[in-house]
Amino acid sequence: MLIKAQEIFFPSKVGVVLEYKNYDNKNSETGTTRYTISKVNKIGNDIDITYIILKMDKDNKIQFDDEI
Repeated sequence: MLIKAQEIFFPSKVGVVLEYKNYDNKNSETGTTRYTISKVNKIGNDIDITYIILKMDKDNKIQFDDEI
């Protein structure tokens, strides 16, 4: 039985997307960073979460793409 104190407090479901907008010191958008959960591996009390990270410029052109 899982009690509330043992539940995970951060995103841990495949398909969840976290998106962050980046701004310069003039408050102009300079790009976006997007993390997508691609794999979740639970073994006992251990959990490994794999993300696909995309870094895009202000025109949504991909500058960086990796799995972490």
